[in-house]
Amino acid sequence: MQLCVIIDGVFWCTFSAGTLPITFRCLEENLGIDKRVTRFVLPIGATINMDGTALYEAVATIFIAQMNNVQLSPGEVITVR
Repeated sequence: MQLCVIIDGVFWCTFSAGTLPITFRCLEENLGIDKRVTRFVLPIGATINMDGTALYEAVATIFIAQMNNVQLSPGEVITVR
């Protein structure tokens, strides 16, 4: 049941930080993980995930352009990054 709560939160929220309150509650109440640990580790993980998402979007944009035979100038590639 608790997994459904987390999954529901992920679907209505478009960024990792938005699911933090649900994740905090599930880890602390259901799994008994120390509040000091969750409050330190989870925000770091959400931030790292945001950086990875930004990198993914840039690489995907360049890949899609290449698959559609769109030539990107060096300035356009830098703009994407």
